[in-house]
Amino acid sequence: MHWAIYFARVSAAGAKIGADLRVNSVLQCSTHSSLYWSGSEFGVSWTDSRDMDWEIYFTRISAAGVKIGSDLRVTSAVNDSSWSFLSWTESEFGVSWMDDRDGNYENYFTRINASGSKIGSDLRLTNAAGNSQYPCLSWTGSEFGASWQDDRDGNPEIYFARLGLTCP
Repeated sequence: MHWAIYFARVSAAGAKIGADLRVNSVLQCSTHSSLYWSGSEFGVSWTDSRDMDWEIYFTRISAAGVKIGSDLRVTSAVNDSSWSFLSWTESEFGVSWMDDRDGNYENYFTRINASGSKIGSDLRLTNAAGNSQYPCLSWTGSEFGASWQDDRDGNPEIYFARLGLTCP
């Protein structure tokens, strides 16, 4: 079975606008997409197995529903990266995801500029004995906040952290 990521626009009245856009064009599986409107276009991130392991990819889609440029591979770490979540700062995207490059799932973060290029290196958000999974991300206007499920105490609980990283 091959799963794909599709994009569709819907009017405020609830009517579908235009045809579906297939976001990824590879034959491998793609799953767990996140979508964010920047004010002029959409950013989409997802988990994709095109390189024989699970990695995070990103692309932009115009307001008219047309893909802009090629896919950006966000992660390149050993083992799997999955479950991305996007946010927008008015000038760039923030993306968080879970990643087992260190032997258990931890959450990571990076920035993507308005043109769709990665800014800097990955930032590890969590460092727990158990698994930190299913991150969510939000921009306050001056900093990012992240929440996730974490089982460091032996049972799944929800954690929150403010990222000391600010963006213009």
